[in-house]
Order: sequence, then structure tokens, then C-alpha cells
Amino acid sequence: MNDISDSGELFTIRNQFYTGQHSKVVAYDLDLFSPEAQLKVLEFQVRSIVARDDDASLLIEQGKSFFPDQEEVFSVLQAWNDLATFGTDELTYFDDIAEATFETQAVLTALYLVKYHKDVDLAIALLTKFTARASENAFELEPYLLLVQLYLFKENFAEANKVVLFVMTLQLKHIPEAQEVLDQVAALDYKGAGTADMLANRITYEYLTNDGPMWWHCCVNWPLQMPSTSFWLISRRKNERFDAIVEKYQVV
Repeated sequence: MNDISDSGELFTIRNQFYTGQHSKVVAYDLDLFSPEAQLKVLEFQVRSIVARDDDASLLIEQGKSFFPDQEEVFSVLQAWNDLATFGTDELTYFDDIAEATFETQAVLTALYLVKYHKDVDLAIALLTKFTARASENAFELEPYLLLVQLYLFKENFAEANKVVLFVMTLQLKHIPEAQEVLDQVAALDYKGAGTADMLANRITYEYLTNDGPMWWHCCVNWPLQMPSTSFWLISRRKNERFDAIVEKYQVV
């Protein structure tokens, strides 16, 4: 996959896919997208059809005719579609994946391991190995989002935080995607021990993006969510000291 996946062209449909707006995803006409983006759009549409408990075989066959050189992509999509239709008894595709070689395969195999085998650790191992190939996958967002969710599920916030920071670093010149990472993680409504760190990431991001309008909102929310955080306690003491000085020298 190339840099087109990181452009604004796919931002809306990708966000709709991630937020479960599958009917909107399926409704798109491929002609609305550039040839470079159409394969990813087809993938979102196939997975959206499956998510609605419908059969995506027809669209998969159409995709094969549109992209005859993308046999591996449509093989994993067909396996995902068949899995929803026939269950695990008739399918061995995902069990045979020891190491994912492309984004769609990595994501769907990890989801298979979690959903059908309840093996979060193996899913994390697979995604960790895949995302370690950073130079090749810097613009592929979903494996990182899924990895963060799995780390949070395991209450391993330290690793989740590392992944978020890593993706933000990769996406410094791709602000919509950095925003998307933070939004998707925030949507998980994580309440664990690392909440303050996550809020700190949000404040940093908002501050870096031209002093964004949400920067002060995040600062206001910090004491509400983490009142005992040392950063906030220090800031509050400084503000109180400043207010005292102003009051002392205020001209009546």
C-alpha cells in the first residue's frame, strides 16, 4: 500500500468504517475514488457487508476482475466472508498464518484469533511482529489501532501508550491520521492507570497543531479526571501563587 492511504481521499470512508457506519461505506461508488484508492475502498465495503451479516461473495468476485494482480488480498477477504458464513469448521486459512505479510491479512488474522479463539496474546504477538516492519507499513493505520485496543484490554497501558506515540511520530506530516488515532483510542473510554498519560498525549497533540481549540479544553478536563496528578498539582499551585500576587498588588 502506498501513501494514498494516508491522504484525505480515504479519510471519510475510513472513519465511517471504523465507527460502524457500514451502510454508508457500502453505498459508495468506486468511481468516486482514484484508481490507487479503489482497492482499499473495496476492502472496506467487503468487510462492511460481512459486518452486516450479509454475503460479500459477489463484490469479492467483482474485485478480483478489477484487480487481477491482488489475489492475496481477495483470498483473505474471501476467507473472512466464508468464516462468517460457514464458521471455523470449514476454514483453515487464518490458522495457517504464522506471520502476516500485508495489512489486511494482519488485521483479519488478529481479529480471528481474538473472536474465535479468545487468544489476545497471540493476536498481539502477530500484530507486534507485523508493525515492527515500520519502514514498510508507516501509512497503514488499522494494525496500530487494533494493537492499542488489545493492549488496553490486557491493561498494558505502557505498551499502548508507546504505540500511540509511535504512530503520532510517523504521522507528523499527516495530521488527520494522528487525530484519528487519538479519537479512536479515546472512543475506547479507557479508565485505567494510564489515563493521565493519554490525556497528556492529547494536550501535546493539540498544542502542536497550531495551538488547537481543544488544547485548553483538555487542560480543563485534566483535573476533573486525574485530580492528584503531579503535573496538575504543580500547575494549580503556580496559578494560586500567581493569583495571590495579582490580588496583593491590584489597584483598587
